[in-house]
Amino acid sequence: MCTFANGTTCEEWALFREEGCKPFTPVTTTAAAIGMANPASVNCGKVGATSEIMNNPDGSQYGMCKFPNGTACEEWALFREEGCKPYVAPTATPVK
Repeated sequence: MCTFANGTTCEEWALFREEGCKPFTPVTTTAAAIGMANPASVNCGKVGATSEIMNNPDGSQYGMCKFPNGTACEEWALFREEGCKPYVAPTATPVK
């Protein structure tokens, strides 16, 4: 997009090809979505658990689905239906 000094925009190739771009027509914009939710984390809620992000001692992170009965499963293993794999390192801590 070409942005003009008055704040309006025009698609650059339409402007280049002289396809009738009206550069001084105000364009209304809406805020773009920042991103999409992690599908493995969303799945935790769908199966009745809550997602908790854990920190490994090396700084890497992973998500755990925590169920009301106290059990926890690694999010992606549960999402991929690989079974409940409790990849909880003894020194992993929840992200605060």
